[in-house]
Amino acid sequence: MTHWPLRDLVLRTPRLELRPDDGLDELIEAAYAGVHPHDEMLFLVRWTDADPRYLGRELLRYFWSQRAALAPERWTINFLIRHDDRVIGTQGMSGADFDHLGALRARSDAFPDNHASHRVSA
Repeated sequence: MTHWPLRDLVLRTPRLELRPDDGLDELIEAAYAGVHPHDEMLFLVRWTDADPRYLGRELLRYFWSQRAALAPERWTINFLIRHDDRVIGTQGMSGADFDHLGALRARSDAFPDNHASHRVSA
């Protein structure tokens, strides 16, 4: 019996694989390598501007806090996105009052100039 109900959840497309929290160390490495040019900001929360000494720890704290808050009444699942077996980013999914993910629709948002996020959504 697993105590983490999303342990084996995998979403696959012909190009991408998404798994919750699987590969956080790889995501941190990608963040340290650079996510976007310094003169651009593609996110509402300016997490990429974090002090490099604490970036990895703060990313872990964020993902762990989201997992710890998971409840049927209100939830967020952060999927790590893999392309060619390499973590290239993350996509969050949030909702409320779910039973076996019986969702009727899904909506994806991204800033207009965040082309990478638009490609993940597509």
